[in-house]
Amino acid sequence: MKTLVILLLNFLTLQLFAQTWEQKTDLPADLAFPVVVELNGNIHVIGGGASGGATDLHLRYSPQSNRWDTLPPVPYKAQQPAGAAVNGKIHFCGGGFPNTGTRLNKHYYYDSDSSKWFAAADLPVATAIHKAVSFDNKFYIFSGQPNKTLCQYFNPDSNVWVTKKALPDGNFWYGAMTSNSKGIYRFGGGGFGAPFADAHFYDQSKDQWRTLPSLPNPLHAAAATSLNDSLILISGGYYSGLTYNKTYIFNTRNELYYPSNSLPFGTNYHSMVSLGNCAYFLGGNNDDIPNAGTANWVICDPEYKWSVKVKSVTNSGNCQLMQTTDEIILKINPTEEIPSQITLFSLNGSALFSAFPGQETNVFRFTKNLLTPGVYLIRFVSDNIEYHLKVPVY
Repeated sequence: MKTLVILLLNFLTLQLFAQTWEQKTDLPADLAFPVVVELNGNIHVIGGGASGGATDLHLRYSPQSNRWDTLPPVPYKAQQPAGAAVNGKIHFCGGGFPNTGTRLNKHYYYDSDSSKWFAAADLPVATAIHKAVSFDNKFYIFSGQPNKTLCQYFNPDSNVWVTKKALPDGNFWYGAMTSNSKGIYRFGGGGFGAPFADAHFYDQSKDQWRTLPSLPNPLHAAAATSLNDSLILISGGYYSGLTYNKTYIFNTRNELYYPSNSLPFGTNYHSMVSLGNCAYFLGGNNDDIPNAGTANWVICDPEYKWSVKVKSVTNSGNCQLMQTTDEIILKINPTEEIPSQITLFSLNGSALFSAFPGQETNVFRFTKNLLTPGVYLIRFVSDNIEYHLKVPVY
């Protein structure tokens, strides 16, 4: 009976850590290049358009009810506008006038309390195909046409646009942009034919972009969202004839990329937003997937696999790995910062289950009864250093 209970608990733990993408109610309309933001626990999808024209449609998705409803339309139609939620308001600006390619300098914000749109200060330069994020209670926009190195923000308190130092390169357009409390991050971008793997971090205090380690491969029209201040999820994109379903988690502490749960299908030109520990991807493009443009999928607590750039070791100076007939035991030097949990992975990157400290707060134990002989990996963070231990199970 005891063995059965242990097997059941281990099976449930295994399932808990085997996260997958879950399909939710599709977008009611296939929108090209809309503004997609999270506000007050809901997801707003607004406007946009491609060569076929533009729309003023404003949709809102409730994760609680898994339903969409329609809100007051944005006051103008534009192809490839930009927007972000700042201080409880959704800002929407620029883009191209439908079917003419004429760039626009219009700028409006949506107030959810009154369910109304209000005019704000026009863009200093009419811009389209730009990117936008919220950071430090300001509305930042980057790149686009006609200025691919544009960097400026709108201050809602003063209703004024401020130009900042030019971007470090002209390839931010169609890159993946996101922000957290630390700053603003850019991954990939550039044209369809020759995208880039470049990545950068914006340091507001210095008004400078710092180079980050490059993506594992160049990506055009990927998407990114911050899960928290430490983890950024990057998904999809296009490169060299392939539309990717790959995802990566970028750890902002050690600035390494980790493979994560693949998307259900390859996509690009999609959007991503986070709500709590869950990440959504919406819309996008894949000519081989029917209704790819109305996609709405979510994953919570995506797998955080080991870094392809970290060499695994059997032991380190700060921990000791032991094994008995029934258990794998990891003892961490008590002078180190003790993690709250450690996770065991298979060699293909699947998180199997986690161990938590027992009476000895620096000792973690894994039962071996569900493990077949072979090699596994343990990952944990101690004192902001990440350890990867190779575990041969026999």
